[in-house]
Amino acid sequence: MAEFYFDDFTLGDVLQYGDRPVTAGEIAAYQRDFDPLPAQAGVPGAASAWHCCGLLMRLMCDGFILRAASLGAPGIDSVAVHGTVVAGDRLSGRSEVVDLRRSAKRPEMGIVKCRHDLLNQRGEAVLTMIASAFFACRPATP
Repeated sequence: MAEFYFDDFTLGDVLQYGDRPVTAGEIAAYQRDFDPLPAQAGVPGAASAWHCCGLLMRLMCDGFILRAASLGAPGIDSVAVHGTVVAGDRLSGRSEVVDLRRSAKRPEMGIVKCRHDLLNQRGEAVLTMIASAFFACRPATP
């Protein structure tokens, strides 16, 4: 059973989650296996933007999505890279609810739009993602 539902989100809510190190080995493995493009901004050993998106997604899932009545997502509105992630950085995440609306076509669910920031150990946003997700509404109690 989910811990929280669409009805539990309020505009302006901020969720903070995660604290994980980034290693040189995982950066190299990601680049080798998934991202043949040159390193971000030409910085040798830097994690690519796609790798950073994946790290943020993992933090979000562990931090709250897997405990929520999540019903998937329609996509990502935007991704912006603000800094470089390198081996030795410690990452965390912060999500702020920027819009909420009940689905007109499917009233049993709502849409939560968030600004998701991937933060380094200094609290600086190195990547920002704006995305919406579907969450089930809290079931009626008999």
